[in-house]
Amino acid sequence: MPSEQDTIVQQAVEHLICPSEESIRIATKADAESLFLLINKAFFQILRRYKREAFQNRMETVDAVYNIMEKGIFLILTASDHEQSAILNDGCSIVACIFMNHAAFGELPVETADAKLSLKINLLAVHPEMVRRGIGQYMMQAVESMAKIFRYTHVFLLVVSVNKHLVDMYTKWGFKIIETKTLIDCGIDAEKFSVSCHMIMMEKELL
Repeated sequence: MPSEQDTIVQQAVEHLICPSEESIRIATKADAESLFLLINKAFFQILRRYKREAFQNRMETVDAVYNIMEKGIFLILTASDHEQSAILNDGCSIVACIFMNHAAFGELPVETADAKLSLKINLLAVHPEMVRRGIGQYMMQAVESMAKIFRYTHVFLLVVSVNKHLVDMYTKWGFKIIETKTLIDCGIDAEKFSVSCHMIMMEKELL
């Protein structure tokens, strides 16, 4: 029998066209190791461009995944048996993920926070062997649809300034830049970066 969470996810994605054979659901703790593998694989190509060698992994340990799970929800797209055997030959059973949680006090600009009910999204990752298929956009659409079910008015995210291609991608998906923040303001150690950069806050209103 489907759980309440599964039912909500299916309600959110029933009008969306999945670009592959996978199925979408809420992650459980049993998925932590696959999430750890997926996130580090997906982010490695980006991270090595501008971070020091000691910061190559987006996640240092599987425990980091468990810790994040305590703060919100991972939505994951799991591989079909065919895709897992034919394409994902590294033991990873997850094709894509995205993390969401309620915006914490102080994360949004003070002048706008009171007028919004905002969902924060993070860690949108697609397996390197499954990119350029529209999967990332599908995951974003799924989150936006779920956000509407829970009556959120906006979704927002943070992007590192050196990742201009991500800023361009989110802009194409309807996000707008609303603020910039220093790494320190976001609780990030600037010494781990090999170039000067900052964080860009982007937001999308859910219509």
